[in-house]
Amino acid sequence: MSQIDFSQIITAEAQMASRLDLARTAALARLTEMIDAETLALTGAVPLVEQLAWAGKEAAARAVLAGTASGEQHGDLAAEALLAGEPVYDLAQKIIARADLFRAGVARLSGLRRQAAAAIALCRSPEDVASAIADLSERLGAA
Repeated sequence: MSQIDFSQIITAEAQMASRLDLARTAALARLTEMIDAETLALTGAVPLVEQLAWAGKEAAARAVLAGTASGEQHGDLAAEALLAGEPVYDLAQKIIARADLFRAGVARLSGLRRQAAAAIALCRSPEDVASAIADLSERLGAA
């Protein structure tokens, strides 16, 4: 007489938990894609190496406008301004305006990302997960 090995049986609860885990994983990946797309809309197609310099450029621009720029800070902005064909003061104002807009946009996106990730973690079904992602998509579109 053969014996049945019940250790390999997958319960409905285990199947649902697996489906929910897969839905959450997919949703978190989609969340990242959505936020990345919105971030690209903020930055434009700017090379990463240039983006990495933005904090330093902002500090230099603020220092130039305050009259406290070091020689290096002023020189960096002056070199860019010369190549762009605009006065250093005008460039500094543009950098600060863009930095303020960027910071506000990133703060909004960070808040939405954290809120959506928390909502996804609380979902009890794959359908709830899909709803959470749809809500984020709607909120991103409402900007």
